[in-house]
Amino acid sequence: TEAGISRATFYKYFSEREEILAELFARLLGRDPVPAPPGGTGQALERIGQLLVATAERMLQDEVLARFVYTLPIRHAALLGEGARPPVLDTVERMLAEASEAGVVRTDVPSTLLAAHLGRAYEAAMRDWAEGRTADAPAQVRLLLDLSFHGITAAAGRTSGP
Repeated sequence: TEAGISRATFYKYFSEREEILAELFARLLGRDPVPAPPGGTGQALERIGQLLVATAERMLQDEVLARFVYTLPIRHAALLGEGARPPVLDTVERMLAEASEAGVVRTDVPSTLLAAHLGRAYEAAMRDWAEGRTADAPAQVRLLLDLSFHGITAAAGRTSGP
């Protein structure tokens, strides 16, 4: 109604709810390939963190849509269709594969699984923000990535925070 189109016109483009939600999610995450941040494989984890934090910041430019999409009670992977995923995760996977070849990250785990793990951490951070458990989405992304990269054990020289 607010867009000034009829229900029939709307359903000409979207035949079911999942198509509408998939479009909204694609608008947030984009459809185009995402370039990796500059730098070498030695800084792969830092560069991946920068990429995913920048993705969160970009999504927050449409805060209302981001909050709506991340509070939906359904998995976002289902919205994207079978086998589909946000292009940013393709970039993350490529970066992890390069880092694995260089011996920077684990080589005993496929880069597809490593990328899926980081994608779930990213999604959890955004859901935490959307549901009000944190006020700062990029900071939550950094925190959950730090947990993914370094685990929950105390490390020498790192006592708190990402």
